[in-house]
Amino acid sequence: MFHSIGHVGIYVRDMETSLKFYRDVLGLKVLEDLTLVNSRETDNITGIKQTKLRVVIVKSGEGEKATPIELMQFLDSPNSSLDLSAHPYNPGRPEVSFLVSNIDGLYEQLRVKGVQFHCPPQLFAGEGYRVKATYFRDPDGTILELMEEMGESRSVFSS
Repeated sequence: MFHSIGHVGIYVRDMETSLKFYRDVLGLKVLEDLTLVNSRETDNITGIKQTKLRVVIVKSGEGEKATPIELMQFLDSPNSSLDLSAHPYNPGRPEVSFLVSNIDGLYEQLRVKGVQFHCPPQLFAGEGYRVKATYFRDPDGTILELMEEMGESRSVFSS
C-alpha cells in the first residue's frame, strides 16, 4: 500500500550546473552527496552494468510537505549526447511543484537571478480552492512549478 511520496528523482546532465541552480538559485538545502561506483545493487536497480552514478539529495524545507529531490548524474555516460526533449507533452517528463508563500515576491527574486518563467503567476480557482502558480525550467529542461495556496482554501491536491 502506498503511504506518501518518498522523493522525486531527476536525472541531470551535469551535477555542478544543477547544484548551482537548485542550491544556489532556488536555495534548496543539500542533505547528501554521494557517488556510487560499480555497485551490484545500483547496477541491478538501474538496469545498467558498471554504473557510475552521483546522487545529491536536496530539500526545500523541513516539514512533511517538503519532499526530497534526488538529483542523479550518470558519470561516464555513453548517452550524454541524447536529445532529451523538454516539451511537457512528451510522456514521462516530470514536473516538480514547490509549495511556496508570497509567490509574487519569489517570482521577482528568481527572475532577478536569471530564472526564465513561462509566465507570471496565474490564479486558478475552483470549488473550494484558489491557487497561484507558474512554471519554469531547470538547466536540463525539467519543468518546475511554484504554487501558493491562496487564503483559507484547500489545495486541489489535498484529500
